[in-house]
Amino acid sequence: MRSIKNRFVLYFVCSALMLLLIVGLVYYWWAQALVERNIVESTALTLAQMNRNIITMLSGVQDITLFLIANHNVQRYFKAEADSEDDAQVILAHTMLNDDLANLITSKNYILAINIYGNNHLNYESAGPSTTSRQGIDPQLPSSGELVRSGVYARRFLSLGEKQVLSFYRMLRDPNQLTRNLGVVRIDVDHNAIASMLAEHTPESKGFSFICDDKGTILFHPDFSRIGSIGFEDFATLQKHFTDEGYAKMRFNDTDSLLTSYRSSLGTLINVRPFAEILEGLRHIRTFIIILFIITGSVAALSAWLIAHSITEPLYALMRSMRKIENGELGAQVIITGDDEVSQLGITFNSMSANIRRLIDEVYKIEIEKKEAEFKMLQAQINPHFLYNTLDIIYWTARMENAVKTAQVAYALSRFFRLSLNRGQEMTTLKHELEHLNCYVTIQNFRFDDPPEITINVEAGIEDCVTTKLLLQPLVENAFIHGIASIDYKGHIHIDAAMTRDDTNDTPCITIRVEDNGVGMDEEHCRHILKENMSERQGYGVWNVDRSIKLFFGKSYGLHIESTPGKGTVVIVHIPYMKAEASEKV
Repeated sequence: MRSIKNRFVLYFVCSALMLLLIVGLVYYWWAQALVERNIVESTALTLAQMNRNIITMLSGVQDITLFLIANHNVQRYFKAEADSEDDAQVILAHTMLNDDLANLITSKNYILAINIYGNNHLNYESAGPSTTSRQGIDPQLPSSGELVRSGVYARRFLSLGEKQVLSFYRMLRDPNQLTRNLGVVRIDVDHNAIASMLAEHTPESKGFSFICDDKGTILFHPDFSRIGSIGFEDFATLQKHFTDEGYAKMRFNDTDSLLTSYRSSLGTLINVRPFAEILEGLRHIRTFIIILFIITGSVAALSAWLIAHSITEPLYALMRSMRKIENGELGAQVIITGDDEVSQLGITFNSMSANIRRLIDEVYKIEIEKKEAEFKMLQAQINPHFLYNTLDIIYWTARMENAVKTAQVAYALSRFFRLSLNRGQEMTTLKHELEHLNCYVTIQNFRFDDPPEITINVEAGIEDCVTTKLLLQPLVENAFIHGIASIDYKGHIHIDAAMTRDDTNDTPCITIRVEDNGVGMDEEHCRHILKENMSERQGYGVWNVDRSIKLFFGKSYGLHIESTPGKGTVVIVHIPYMKAEASEKV
């Protein structure tokens, strides 16, 4: 048997955990979105600062080129005309130029080398001669003298070795004669300086930043090998995936990542951060939700058990009382401890148990009374059998002697006793009761000089209805003895039988009225006649009829007496309508 308590606990805990799970997931999604938004905002600020730092560095390079153009020693060196670099004048100019630029290079740690190539065939290389394996590095310089930037590439220096550099070019003009071109300035910037800017804001993160152009080609990247490669196949389409806040969720390098972009004059700065790293920041939230889930589940289970116990324990007590009744312990009661629906159920059960006990006691008592009545009936059958056999002899003897009245009385009495015995059956028909009554009336007519007038009206079709035996005769006898015997006027007894409807359950029933015009009685006497403690000397036959009807048909049936002193009495018989073929069911 599946326990209500266990099901209640299971449903309650599942509902609580389901609600907590939904709230936890919503909270986790909200926290994730909040973390993503905070990361995007902070990353956007970082990218902006990164862009400013790089631009500041590049602006410094431009300032250096302008400084070189205006520097007196630079002008002097590259205006010098000498057949050899060993010329004393050239050496002096080179020494002075070297002194000027040494401090400049030292103060700018991102500058690897300053190189000036003069049209007078004199060169200045702060880091010594350098070479590159890549062709077409040197760009075409505009005649306007603007600064030109190369891409990142590898260059080997005599004193520094191989470095990844970003070179800036500018024509060296004579400030006194702007149309005169003195040579070309090349400043080599260390790519690692830019790479460190792209990575320094996420030292403990697996994320990184890089710069790409409008075609998706990577211009600057912490990993030198990625420079010049295609970061995005279709960068224009990719940019459509970025939100107005400048971020997008997508797979990058086979990893689910959060990308944040920032538009700049350098290109597009993009920060890439793996989602796993973002979710790692939510680990404490996940741990909190799991702990809350466990605690809530435990509290919900305990609360559900306590609530279910308070509900089911009275039900179990009720079940135990029911089993007691099932095992024959009639009248078992359950202890009522509350005022809720279960307590009301217990009150109803106690009432039902008490009623069952009372009804069984009543049935037991009725069965005992029936057995006693049957025993008395068997004892009483001995004398009537002998008596109506003797009356039979008297009847035939009277006929042989031509004593007509004696023969009539003997026959009526013999028939009266035969119908009274009714073959030992308690139930008979209304037809037999009327015949039994006629025998009694015949005998009584010989008793009185002026016998009362008796009329009998029976509705057609109800003669075969079932009734208890000795129903009408005691009522008519009571009318003879206690109603008419002491009057000094003509007595009348009227018997009327008809089919009616029961007011309580609307079923067909038989109503018989026995009415006389005798002395009558008061209301108090009428009530006492039907009481069980009524004296046997007066009204016992009427009480016995009422008792028999209630015994066989139920307490809703029986007798009702209406009487007025000096005017007569009406005894009303109320029995159910049952055909004779149904008598076996009674």
